[in-house]
Amino acid sequence: MTPLLLCLALSLSAPAPKEILKKDPPHVGSWSIEAVTLGGQPLPLPDSEMKTITFTAEGKVIREGAGKTEDGGTITVDLKKTPHEIDVVEAGGQQMGQTGKGIFKVEGDTITICMTIGDGERPTKFESPAGSQNILFTMKRVKRD
Repeated sequence: MTPLLLCLALSLSAPAPKEILKKDPPHVGSWSIEAVTLGGQPLPLPDSEMKTITFTAEGKVIREGAGKTEDGGTITVDLKKTPHEIDVVEAGGQQMGQTGKGIFKVEGDTITICMTIGDGERPTKFESPAGSQNILFTMKRVKRD
């Protein structure tokens, strides 16, 4: 076997460095809110303040907009479930300390999150039917330079 073929064979059979294999989960990144529906009714989009939501790999939620940044709470996800599960613990406001239970999916540059408000059951579908306490978010990935 020539040295070039030997090097190629070894490189293809060698394990990849951990840095290459380590990839952020699909929800990690910054997202711009595109649509919100609660109980079957579309809600007005937030103004420029706090319209961008960032989920970090460390489980933090950061709200951004109009030059402001605030702690939005923490999240835990279960990527082994189908659909993926997400729990959000609010950091402030009237819902401080409350946990919203939800599901999410990422398709291309779109994340869809459906959560229950209050003590309701975790949603099983990406819908917010009339009269329900489900809130449905559609967000687009923010491209950072």
